[in-house]
Amino acid sequence: MTTPDPQLLAMLEYRLGTIELGELALRHSMLWETAPPLEVFFDKKLVFEGSANAFTNSAIEAAVIHSRAILEFLGFKACSTTEKIVQITHRKKDDYAVEQFGSLEMLSKERAKKAYLGPEEDAEKALALIFHSANKGLAHGTSAFERPRGTQHF
Repeated sequence: MTTPDPQLLAMLEYRLGTIELGELALRHSMLWETAPPLEVFFDKKLVFEGSANAFTNSAIEAAVIHSRAILEFLGFKACSTTEKIVQITHRKKDDYAVEQFGSLEMLSKERAKKAYLGPEEDAEKALALIFHSANKGLAHGTSAFERPRGTQHF
């Protein structure tokens, strides 16, 4: 297997770290009826005081955007007319892609769905929801975006 470009590895590390932080923020925010207070210090000086939502909402939203990018890296895009994902058939010349790891290939939809921890019938909808949330809810706000039921985020 060829060694990927160091810039690609740095980008993947950054994206995966952001997703991990978003998952941590989501786990905490799901436990709260009301967000607790938050204080942020730089060099032992208070620079921000407010609600923990200032951290959790931003971390969750960043994780959604980076999750979308990782799914594209692995070979998926959203189907524009259904709640499904489809394999990417053409990449732009400058796109980072899993295929740049030499012997690795795009992830199959079946394998991605098997990794889902929830009910099997919800797996593809969950993956498609990442694209929908990132595209319609965060990166491009539209009246077509409906928040997932039971969420208080974005």
